[in-house]
Amino acid sequence: MPKILSLKILFLFLISFSIQGQTKVYVDENMQEIDSISFYKKCDARVLGCLEYKTKTLIVNKVYKHHDFGEIGTDEFDKLKSLFNTNLNNAAQDFNAYILHFRDSLFGYKELAIKRLLPKNKKLSSLNPNERNKLLKEAKTRADSRISSHFEHVKSSNKKCKRSLEKFNSIDFYVFNEDINYIEKYGENKIWIKKDSLLGKLFFSKHPQASYLIIKPDGNYFVSNRYISKTNYLQLIKKSDWSKFQKDLELSISKNSRFGEGFFAKKDLIAKNECIIEY
Repeated sequence: MPKILSLKILFLFLISFSIQGQTKVYVDENMQEIDSISFYKKCDARVLGCLEYKTKTLIVNKVYKHHDFGEIGTDEFDKLKSLFNTNLNNAAQDFNAYILHFRDSLFGYKELAIKRLLPKNKKLSSLNPNERNKLLKEAKTRADSRISSHFEHVKSSNKKCKRSLEKFNSIDFYVFNEDINYIEKYGENKIWIKKDSLLGKLFFSKHPQASYLIIKPDGNYFVSNRYISKTNYLQLIKKSDWSKFQKDLELSISKNSRFGEGFFAKKDLIAKNECIIEY
């Protein structure tokens, strides 16, 4: 949990302290304390999500944005661009948009597929060796059949997305915190960046749920942990004025809209987008 968020929650805890059991605290997307009715209304909004943090004496119910806009300064962007250029094989050049895709831990795809295919209601450690080996063998067999089709899909999607992005002089980077043999096995033809203090300070401490973000040379950025349609994705990349999109997000939040407004309407958010796929 980010340090600032932790301090704010501690403050709320101190002013809401109760000696009887766990105290419940509700905070909105701006870290302002709200009542439970307002909290659950916000949880219905399509552009918002809700999390719960627990301690021995405190339960914090927190609203966060699935999508958000932000801005970094010129000096910060120059440092960020320097980081990008050190990871490029070609000569340093300017792009109209920089896209960062983030995963905390990169697992080998087969290992992850096996984990997902194992029964969720059984603990392997509680089974006898024969049962455990049988389940693992079945999961590995099913995983093998999925791997080839998955990476054919990824390869095809990457080609389509790359063609679209090249029209707008944009570039993708893939940011990770921990690699568990993924890049060596499956990470070819991508530019990988190890998450560092600069990226953490600029983006991930403020948006811990982020899975991708789009940054423009003027320092404006869009960050999200949800799919958006390819049309909307490319709109963000090619347009320099995002004021209409920002107003649509603000309206979606203020109305607690279950279906989203304008740019964030449900029909546009759920459309297929090969530029945002699980790698």
